[in-house]
Amino acid sequence: MEMFSLPGLRSERKRLWLTQRELATKLQVSLDTISKWETGKRRTNWVQVWHVAKTLGVHPEKLTRRPLDTNLAGSSTFLLYSPGQ
Repeated sequence: MEMFSLPGLRSERKRLWLTQRELATKLQVSLDTISKWETGKRRTNWVQVWHVAKTLGVHPEKLTRRPLDTNLAGSSTFLLYSPGQ
C-alpha cells in the first residue's frame, strides 16, 4: 500500500484557523500524529488522506501537493469526494 506525506496540511489547517489540537480532535487522532504529518516525520495511507481532506473541505491533492492516481483506492473515491460536506 502506498503511503503519502501531507506537505499541504499545515497551510490548509491554518487557513481554517484551526489549532493542531482542534484538528486532531476532529480527526480523532493524537496531537502527535498531526504534528508528525505536518513535519513530514510520518506518512499515511490513502484512506486517511481522503478523510483529512474531507474534514478540511479540500481536494486530497491540496494536502499531498502531487497528482493522485485514482486507481489507488478505486476510481469511485473521487466520485465520493465533495468539498464542504
